[in-house]
Amino acid sequence: MAAKKRAYDVIVVGSGATGGWASKVLTEHGLEVLLLDAGSRADRPDRSGNLTQVRDELHGTSVDRQPIQSRCYAFGPHTQRAFVDDCDNPYETPAGEPFTWIRMRAIGGRLLSWGGVALRMSDRQFKAATLDGSGVDWPISYADLRPYYDEVERFIGVCGIEDQLPDIPNGCFIPLQLSKTELRFKHAVESAWPERRVTGLRRVLRIQPAAADSTRQHLAVLQQEALRTITAAERTGKLTLRGSSIVSRIVTNRDGTRAEGVEYLDGQSGSPFIATARVVVLCASTIETTRILLNSKSKPHPDGIGNSHGVLGKYLADHTVLSVMGVRGGTCARQGNIYIPSCRSVDSRNRPFVRAYGIQGTIGSSGARATACQLVSFGEVLPRASNTVTLSEAVKDRWGIPVPRITCRYSESELAMAAEQLQEASKILVAAGYDVLSNPPALEPGSSIHEVGTARMGADRRSSVLNEYNQCWDVPNLFVTDGAAFPSTGFQNPTLTMMALTVRACHYLVKEYGRGAW
Repeated sequence: MAAKKRAYDVIVVGSGATGGWASKVLTEHGLEVLLLDAGSRADRPDRSGNLTQVRDELHGTSVDRQPIQSRCYAFGPHTQRAFVDDCDNPYETPAGEPFTWIRMRAIGGRLLSWGGVALRMSDRQFKAATLDGSGVDWPISYADLRPYYDEVERFIGVCGIEDQLPDIPNGCFIPLQLSKTELRFKHAVESAWPERRVTGLRRVLRIQPAAADSTRQHLAVLQQEALRTITAAERTGKLTLRGSSIVSRIVTNRDGTRAEGVEYLDGQSGSPFIATARVVVLCASTIETTRILLNSKSKPHPDGIGNSHGVLGKYLADHTVLSVMGVRGGTCARQGNIYIPSCRSVDSRNRPFVRAYGIQGTIGSSGARATACQLVSFGEVLPRASNTVTLSEAVKDRWGIPVPRITCRYSESELAMAAEQLQEASKILVAAGYDVLSNPPALEPGSSIHEVGTARMGADRRSSVLNEYNQCWDVPNLFVTDGAAFPSTGFQNPTLTMMALTVRACHYLVKEYGRGAW
């Protein structure tokens, strides 16, 4: 029998982008919070040296245990220990239908590799189904989320230009100016395509793009930023942080109407424990959160918690991601980043695909006499019931927990979008005076590391798992605030919206807690 730990006001599962914010908001409002994470603090890199040396050195040993994780752009000598061991943490996919699932088990989660891109979504995304008839609308509007975007941006420090761009609303920005090189790029693109706008990429000022050969100092900056919310929560004296704690399921009362806590395993010994609380908030990341819900089977919840209408695990989505590189003569003074939002609007006509994509660009010197420009395009993938996360019937992880079975296929719409993403990025580079060097094929699902859905919010409990406050319809003192809650993806990087959703849900949680709802 699992040993029981003392009761808390709230248990938060996962210490990444959303778990950190949940811990901050809840503790600052006086609640006692237990924060559980499967990883530990990644304070010490294992080895030094460049990536090639380390991979050569580790050939046949630990890198062979991370064949999937090593595909990540941020995998390298100073970040490797934060990524999961693929042998201990397997998952299933159908034959011939791969899905790249990048995972970090460390305090701070995948924020340790976050590039800091912070883009707001608008009602063009939240209400996209009303505009184009595909999928479902979110149960909230931009006005509902705007004050929480503000709260997050003020804390993390987002730089940007206050352009009037309807798809990516202005925020609480640290002022940003484009360099002469970026202004030339902007003029070239907007002259060639007057309907397209080029702005500075909105990102956390202190975070630069993660890279596989990041230095220890670079990793230290990422760690500081990843732990910023957790550090704020620790200052309150109300946070208990417990690492190496692998949550397997939600524990409910006898009739299944209330969550009473979670069961978790010690990552080293495998010993089981139960922690109890009046409220549980799942922030374990999209697929892991859904895995926990599906594994929380009981007589009242025979198919897992939140699955009374068979929606849990469905509507997995991510982004199509394509990268194209170009070079031109001459150097630039500094590296910069530009952004072209919504290259295909939701209300466009005569298009071969649904929704839109956005293009992020990095411009910097390449060698003594050249400038390189890399364009990375993220396109919206429509949520479909056939793209699912279920539990394997045969495979378990090192700790005996059933692993996810991930089924995700791109439709003709996504394939058409991906083709245009490559074509248009190349045209943009040429228009801006660059010679195109690479034109790679579309990557497999999951490669964007932007997976969302599978426990979506909605206005109708028959077609969703959560209500507008990220509260589980079936178990009201259970909240899910990570990417699993997304009804659709938008084309924007999802992290800022995940954070804002979490802050909104936790403010609601605090209010309900104060009036004795649980």
